[in-house]
Amino acid sequence: MNDALPSSVFRRLLKWLVLLAFLLLALVYLFGAIQSIRVSGWPPDPHLSGWYLAAGQLCFAFASLSFGLGLFKGIQTFPGATGRSAALIVIGALLSLGPYIGRFVLTDNCLDRGGSWNRVTLQCSEE
Repeated sequence: MNDALPSSVFRRLLKWLVLLAFLLLALVYLFGAIQSIRVSGWPPDPHLSGWYLAAGQLCFAFASLSFGLGLFKGIQTFPGATGRSAALIVIGALLSLGPYIGRFVLTDNCLDRGGSWNRVTLQCSEE
């Protein structure tokens, strides 16, 4: 009996399932970003917290897409990972850190000016 055939079928099925899962996750984050923008309104000045939330969700959407594509390529060539799949996974990791870095910078700027940062509204109060 040939054991390579079931392994190849399993690998093909796994790579498509992983890609589908990360695409669905990216769509969920993208829908959340669209909803945050829609609820925040235009111009963005009075409701900046919704725009910050939307930017973070867009980062997570692109990170999910990048992870999915990287794993899709990586599973296809496993155990020898290609440079493209590794690069996509690294880009996904950097994009997923974006919202945390942005929140840290906003908080640090607020505290440097002598204000207090409100974690719920994502706004600085200059009291």
